[in-house]
Order: sequence, then structure tokens, then C-alpha cells
Amino acid sequence: MPDGASKVFRSEGVTSIGRRSENDITIDLPFVSAIHSIIQPQPDGWHLRDMGSRNGTSVNGALVKECTLRDGYQVGIGPVQLSVRIPAPDTQTTGIRLVHRVFGEEVQSSILSMERRGFRPESMVADEQELRQDYEKLRIAHDLSLNLGPESDPDQILQKVLDFCMAVLPVDHAVALLRDESSDEMTIRTCRHRQAGTGEVHISRTVVDRVARTGEALLLKDASAQVSKDISSSVHDGHIRSVLAIPISSQKQVKGVIFLDNRSLTSAFQEKDLHLVSGIAAQASLALERVALVQKIEAEATTQAFLCRFLSPALVEDVKSGRIELGTSGQRCQLAVLFADLRGFTSFAERAGPTRTVEMLNEHFEKLEAVVFNHGGILDKFVGDALMATWGYPLKHDDYTVMAVKCALEMQNQLAELAVTRVSRGLEAVGMGIAIHVGEAVVGCIGSNRRMDFTAIGDTVNLAARMSGLAKPGEVLVSHELVSLLGDTFHTEKLPKTNVKGRKTPVQLYRVLPLPINDGDDS
Repeated sequence: MPDGASKVFRSEGVTSIGRRSENDITIDLPFVSAIHSIIQPQPDGWHLRDMGSRNGTSVNGALVKECTLRDGYQVGIGPVQLSVRIPAPDTQTTGIRLVHRVFGEEVQSSILSMERRGFRPESMVADEQELRQDYEKLRIAHDLSLNLGPESDPDQILQKVLDFCMAVLPVDHAVALLRDESSDEMTIRTCRHRQAGTGEVHISRTVVDRVARTGEALLLKDASAQVSKDISSSVHDGHIRSVLAIPISSQKQVKGVIFLDNRSLTSAFQEKDLHLVSGIAAQASLALERVALVQKIEAEATTQAFLCRFLSPALVEDVKSGRIELGTSGQRCQLAVLFADLRGFTSFAERAGPTRTVEMLNEHFEKLEAVVFNHGGILDKFVGDALMATWGYPLKHDDYTVMAVKCALEMQNQLAELAVTRVSRGLEAVGMGIAIHVGEAVVGCIGSNRRMDFTAIGDTVNLAARMSGLAKPGEVLVSHELVSLLGDTFHTEKLPKTNVKGRKTPVQLYRVLPLPINDGDDS
């Protein structure tokens, strides 16, 4: 300093350095301009700017126009050297605890809604330094609003908001809380501390709960003077002097709370700070809403893609709207299970090669999928050259067994037509055998976190698969259990009992004749 002494300056916001007495740091020397430099907080740290001084500003011996300061930097203003000390903020959420009774009932009764006055018009501000500081706060707030838009992580949004609060306000501890949907309580998501190694920090659950309940921001200019007599010793150790608590609201519901405190200064926060942080909280709320909406859209798209693998488009809409409930946990139900298996596929694949084989499968399965959906079936899966479909869940039709058999007959008709078309194109035709069995099975989502299928499992499924291996090209085979439920809807031909792998006793099968007796509506 000019008198040769060393002095310590603590900056809480924009700090001006120059020859004039109204500067925060006054250096009354001819080498120093009236307003030589300013140091201002930004989300990424403290920023030095030379204000067009005649002799310039140096950092670590080099002249600079602008520079982001780091701990230990040396700033030269004329012959004066300023040593920069920047405490590293503590970004861990550990050490923060909500205390139920920080403020007593008398404090709650004295907290009133703030008068709606924020930043005053420029014509009403006589102090140029105050005007500069307010401008800088609004400038940084503008930069923050631009940075919140692209952010897709809720915790990162909250961290940027707290960084802003630490940069422009004299905040000792900044905490962001969000409402937990399962417990409906405010839980701490992230925090910032002015000084590292602060230890356990108490914040007021009374204040947080009040803001969450009323949706009103609270400004306490001297909280320590309002502490009730029955407050615990742990709260006295906190030494909370000033508090600013702002709701994060969405669609008239409080989704979170920003809690700021100062442990050494009374009136550390002003009404305009309340309005400034309220505006930032509103932008944070919009950013959080946007993230939630994007996540919802992505989840719906994933769900729709999942459902479209098994259900017809109409059924997908019914499930999404809640008209049909598709349980994901395993449950037992009565199902008709159909397996359709191409015949001669192995020899065809050897002759045709991989490209033509895949083209053939896609052509056949595309037609068969449409037939399954048209008859109200669930497309369970494709297994190599076979298709599995089920009836009876989630749609519970009385005639679900009839629908399954009509589907099988139409599938054979469609493949017969496709065979003619393929031959006319010079391609090889492929036949298909179909079998249907009815019985109890377990239905649900089965798999891992990375891969999951909605499918049916059990002895009913296994027997239907075994039966399909016995069906000749063009045949539809059904079990005795299914025939007993069909009545006289179809003509069937009883076949000799057959041994099936996995069964100790022979199985009675029936062949369904191509034309049903009742050739009416499928419904």
C-alpha cells in the first residue's frame, strides 16, 4: 500500500481498485487510474478486468486486459502488489444435516412475506458502485440462464445455481434440496461451502419445510437474534446470522428449495438478492421441467418400442392409455400358445446362402406378424425360423382359443399365396407347420437390466413347441385340451396318439381341416 503497510481485503462481490476514494480498494498514487481494475465473481471463479488504465494491470508480472484469477496469483497495480487467496469450495454433500429446530416458534410468527421490490430503477440509484455491482450480478445471472438451457443432469443444474449464488452473494453455505417423489420429503441433492473443511453444517428444516409448504421465499436478516430459548446447543454452534430460502416451483407445486446462509454477517442478504435468486430459481425450475419432460418422452419411446415388439399398434395405445394393464411381474394365466415352424429351412439356408436366407425369413415373418395382430394375438418372439404367439393375456376374450385357430388357418393360407408369388419370381417356396396348445403358463417380463422380453414360460409352452415339430407343411395341429374348448367351430381329424419328447405318456393330437364350419366374423 502507499504507506508501506500490508492490508487484507475480503471481497464478497464486485471489487473495484483505483485512485478514487469510492473504490473498494483505494490506491492513492499517480500511477493508478481513477478506476484502474475490477475483480468480479463468475461461475468459473474470480475474474480480473483492467478498466483501460493508463499504466495497465499485471498478473504474475505480465500485463493483461482480462484474466481468471487463481489462488496465489500476484496482481500488480502500479507499484502495489496484491496477493490473491481463494479458498477452494467444498462440493461434497456430506456434512450437511437438516435440523428440526433451528428457529423457534416466535421466529416463525415474525417472518412476513417480502414486499415486492427488487432492483430499483437506474434513476433512483445514486451510488455508482452499487449500480456497477447490481449490473455485474445481472450479467452473471444472464450467463447462467444461457448455461442452464443445454444441461440435461438435474444435479448439474442445481450445482450451477449454487455456483452463481456463491459468486454474487456473501454466502457461507449454499444447499439445494429436491422433493423425493417416494417419501414426499425435501432431500439434499448438492451443496457448496465458502471454506473447505467446514465440518458438519446444520440447516434449518423448519425454514425448509415452511418454504416447501407455503411456496414463499424467506429472508431473515438477523436469524441469531430470533433464536428461541429452547434451541439445542448444536444449533448455537452453527451461528446462523442471515438466511435466504427460495422455493423451486413448478405448476404451483414446490419441487425444491435453495437454502443460503451467512454465519458471520447480519443483513448479509437484501430484498433485491431475494428477487434475483427467485428469478434464477424460476429458470432452474424450467430447466428441471425440461429435463423431466425429455426423460418422460425417452421412457415413453422406449416403452412403445418395447410394446411394439409384441402387440399390434392398437393394443400398444390401449396399454399406454391404461385401458389394458400389462403386468411386468410374473403371473399365472390360461393361454393358447401357437408355434409356427418353417419346413425345409436348414436345407434351404445351405443352398441359398445367408443373404437370401435372411430376405426369405423377413418376407415370411412380415406377413405372419400381420396375421397374428389381425387376430388379436401377442407376438411373443421369433426363434430362428419359428414364430411364437399367444392368446388369453392381456386381452381376455371368451373365444381366445377360436381366435388362435383362425389365425393358424389364415397363416397357412397366406403362406400358400406367398409360395405362388415366390415361384413366379423364380424363388423357392417354403412350407410351414403350426401347432396350438392351451393351458396354464407364467407370463411376465423376463431377462436382465440390459435385455428384457415379455414372454410366457411353462409346460404349456414347451408342449406347443414340441407339437409344432410334428406338424407337416400346411398342417395345423391342436391338442386334446384345445379341441375340448372349441366345440363344433372347426372340423378336426383325430390322429393316433404320439410320443412327445419330455412326456412319459403319449399325447392325443388333432388335425384342423382347412375350412371352418362357421366362416363368419372373427369376433
